[in-house]
Amino acid sequence: MTQQNIWAAGILCFAMLTPPLAHASEKEASTPILSTQQLLTDMESPAEDMLDAIAHANRPLLKHLYTQLSQQIDQLNQRDITHDTNPLQSMNIIMQNAWFDLISVEIQEMDDMPALSNAINQFSGQLIITTSFQQPEARTIAWMDYLGRALLQLSEHPSASPLQERMLESRRVALQSAWDSIKHVMQRDADGLTLIQQVDPVIQALMVEKDAHHRVILANQELDWVDRIEAYFHI
Repeated sequence: MTQQNIWAAGILCFAMLTPPLAHASEKEASTPILSTQQLLTDMESPAEDMLDAIAHANRPLLKHLYTQLSQQIDQLNQRDITHDTNPLQSMNIIMQNAWFDLISVEIQEMDDMPALSNAINQFSGQLIITTSFQQPEARTIAWMDYLGRALLQLSEHPSASPLQERMLESRRVALQSAWDSIKHVMQRDADGLTLIQQVDPVIQALMVEKDAHHRVILANQELDWVDRIEAYFHI
């Protein structure tokens, strides 16, 4: 599947890939749900490591991580999700499988690394939606990470197509919204205010930068700052 087709799929279901900024009942999961959540949580690392393997052209590691992720998906699907999850999460697990199927297609063809990277990031984005978080801010910060990677991918492989322009704008709007939500919480103390002063110029520059090369630099900076934000929240 081409990168353009994956972008088209992404823009069609981006509304489904938009998490609420706060979940009052995040800590109310029952024990069976936590079992499913552990399976979902365990997928985060191999998915992100696959992106690093692509960036470093390490195909043996990429295939190893794909095998690990495939086994985790199989374990998830062996559970009776009608009893182990609520209806919304069951639907999200179906979406998780759909994005994994796209990864599988790209892994088998192994001829379009940008498309594979995009499919993996969409899988990671859906993972944020599907997983329950103990700390409300953790979901939004993870969403900032997903959006930063999406903006990086769009900027590394720029196109004048209207589809990519819509994707770029939708990711920018979502990132601004997520950052505004997190920034509001961080205003509670001096350390948070200092971090805001450092991160805000990067986000605002990323919102308006037209040059793809400069957007790559800014998107990488945003991803670095997300790590600092996670440390601030002890995530």
